[in-house]
Amino acid sequence: SLLSTGGFPSHTADGTTDLAAIARGAGVPHVDSVSTAYDFMEAAADAFARAALSVIVARVDATGPDHYGMHFQLPENAFLFKRWIAGNIKGSEE
Repeated sequence: SLLSTGGFPSHTADGTTDLAAIARGAGVPHVDSVSTAYDFMEAAADAFARAALSVIVARVDATGPDHYGMHFQLPENAFLFKRWIAGNIKGSEE
C-alpha cells in the first residue's frame, strides 16, 4: 500500500498491477472490484452467501499520518532479543 512503503506509490496504486486480473488468472471463480463501502458490503455479502472462493479488490483512498515518526523502542527490541538469545543459548556469543 501507499502507506506501507512510506508514501511511495505501490504497483497497484499506479495501475501497473491489476489484482483482479491476477485473481482471475489464478483460477478464482468469483472476483469483484469495488471502490465504495456500500459496494464492498454488497460484494462481501455475496461472497459469504455463495460460500465459494472469492476475491474482493477494494480500491481505497490512501490516507494516513502527516508524518512518519520513528519509535525508538522498536530497534531496541531487536537488540534486546539478540541479547536474550545470546544469554540463553549455551555456547552462543554476542
